[in-house]
Amino acid sequence: MNIYLKAKLYELMELWINENCETDDWPDIYIGGKTSEFMAEAAASVFDSIEEFQTYCVKEGFLEKS
Repeated sequence: MNIYLKAKLYELMELWINENCETDDWPDIYIGGKTSEFMAEAAASVFDSIEEFQTYCVKEGFLEKS
């Protein structure tokens, strides 16, 4: 994932946590200072695996590149 997209993902994770951590929906847990970073990294890994799989499928002729 490119660094700009990853930075935007981090910002959105921070916003999501800050907007929801004091609501009744939030579980009874504490959030560490690096949680947004870890969540963004995990989401970026999923994104990268999808890209890698699609690249493989194009290479093997299972998908056409758009």
